[in-house]
Amino acid sequence: MSDIWIGTSYRFTEEIVASAETAFLENHNEHSSSLKSVLVSLTTYTSVDPVVLSATGAYRLSAPRDEAGSIYKPGSYLMLNPSVGFAVNEKVSLTTGLQWTLRFPDKVNGVDQSTRHTRTDLIMGLAYGFDRESILNLSLKSNVSGRNGADLRAIWMYTFR
Repeated sequence: MSDIWIGTSYRFTEEIVASAETAFLENHNEHSSSLKSVLVSLTTYTSVDPVVLSATGAYRLSAPRDEAGSIYKPGSYLMLNPSVGFAVNEKVSLTTGLQWTLRFPDKVNGVDQSTRHTRTDLIMGLAYGFDRESILNLSLKSNVSGRNGADLRAIWMYTFR
């Protein structure tokens, strides 16, 4: 496991949701940090039953941290994610979409460790609703352009009422 994030979201209207998250625990090399990164996002969507069209924009900002006598600052990034969802039934939904990311370089002691770059990923997901308060999201993100790689994520969301 690389990171643990905790966050909250607020529904402004029926079609607009804002979210804020912070890294409860982030691992980098052999060091870890807490509460040093923040991600804010805005999602808009519309539903044409059983299809849901959505778009999310997000920005991540990270604070510098001490790592083995050096000051390490992860690069910030801007992310745009259009997607299409399909409600299979009242418990299961399938999604697919693209994620475009503009990432700024990490810095060690103020020196860039790479260049600014972009990447595009294909995302496929499955959501399972246990009940109205508890949802499990599984997603696979695979690189289409930019740097190689893939992510498999499991996210459990719980709604407090």
